[in-house]
Amino acid sequence: MEYEYTVRYVYDVINGDELTSKVGYDKYNKWNCKNYRNKIKDFSHIENVTSNKKDRMEWKEKWDEEKNMKECTKWGRSEDEEWEEHWKEFYNPKSYDSVKECYKKCKRLKYDKEWHETWTEKK
Repeated sequence: MEYEYTVRYVYDVINGDELTSKVGYDKYNKWNCKNYRNKIKDFSHIENVTSNKKDRMEWKEKWDEEKNMKECTKWGRSEDEEWEEHWKEFYNPKSYDSVKECYKKCKRLKYDKEWHETWTEKK
C-alpha cells in the first residue's frame, strides 16, 4: 500500500504555543489533522478533516478545551446519510461536578427522513 504522510511541529516556548499538523493520503483516504495548544492559557483546539473516495464519505470534527469547558462539533456525510453532533461540557475541577449538553441530528438522504436528539447529563 502506497501512502504519503507529513508531520509538522511548531513550538513557541516563550508564549506557550504548540502546533502539530498531520497531512496525508493513500489510495482511498485523505486526512488533515491540526492540534494547537497553549500551555500558558491552558487552551487547546483540534481540527480533523478526513475523506474516503472508495466509500464516498467525508468527516470533520473540531474540539476546544479551556479551563472549565470542553466543546466538540462533528459532521459527517456518506451516500446514505448526513449527520452532525454538538456537545458542550462545563465542569468544576474542585468538586468534580459537570454538566454536559448534547445535540445530534441525522438525515437519511435516500428516504428524506430526519431525526434529532437533545439531552443534558449532570454528574
